[in-house]
Amino acid sequence: MGQKSCNYCLIRFFQSIPVVFIVLLTLWSYYAYVIVFCIQYTYTTIEKGIPRFLVMFLLFYHFLFILFLWSFLKAIFARPIRPPPEFNLSAADWDQINGAMEETGRNRILESIVMNRGLPIETTNDVGMIRVCPTCSLIKPDRCHHCSTCEWIDNCVGFHNYKYFVIFLIWGFLYCLYIVCTTVVYFIDFWGNLQTMPPVRYNFLFLFFIAIMFGFAQSILLFYHFYLLSLNRTTLEGFRAPTFRGTGVDKRGFDIGWLQNWKEVFGDNVGLALVPVFTSRGNGYQWRCRGHKSFSYQSLE
Repeated sequence: MGQKSCNYCLIRFFQSIPVVFIVLLTLWSYYAYVIVFCIQYTYTTIEKGIPRFLVMFLLFYHFLFILFLWSFLKAIFARPIRPPPEFNLSAADWDQINGAMEETGRNRILESIVMNRGLPIETTNDVGMIRVCPTCSLIKPDRCHHCSTCEWIDNCVGFHNYKYFVIFLIWGFLYCLYIVCTTVVYFIDFWGNLQTMPPVRYNFLFLFFIAIMFGFAQSILLFYHFYLLSLNRTTLEGFRAPTFRGTGVDKRGFDIGWLQNWKEVFGDNVGLALVPVFTSRGNGYQWRCRGHKSFSYQSLE
């Protein structure tokens, strides 16, 4: 038991390194922009009358900084949602499933469980079987998987935090873009006074380069998720189209139109769309499909 605990702590330590790195880098960027660039460099080297402009720099910077850090922390600490108990498989259910001689027999048992409990299951695995999770001992809801943990937030990205993850990318990209746009003129001027520049102001130099690199990396991931959002696909569905009961493989099975697709994640309140509060539609285990003429989320309770 002691060795298992030690191994778990060691694994958690290494898993947390990317998150700690981003937090420390973000705090350092605050120091480099606010203290070094805005106060030590800009305020002390330019003519009178500019401080009013400097206040605008700082106001917009803090707006982006707060929303970036807030959405990042929400993406980290939002816990995955467990499916309702109606999806659970009891020991008796497993005995019946494992007692079937063939896969088709097992699937008939699972189909009857789905029908008797009224479970909102629309998809199957690649060979048309109802999907089950032996680890969690339940019938898998549509679009649910044991996914790998995203290293940069040390958390799975799913229904519970997908909005937070996307707006983390949005605010992170805008944060980097703002730093680059507001410092580029001073960055060029920096090279003309390199010999007389105090060492502490090299923080500003590194900040410019790091903002470009991270902004570029985030933009690639962000626009890829914009693409997935517009088609209402998960990352896994982007590589492998879902299989539907009765109709087979359909890569556009959950595509209900780009506007409705975006509302599935960001909700109906435009004012809260980019704020890291939960506004996504649905419950995480029931999904509207392209063929549904009318649809409403139903509780299993």
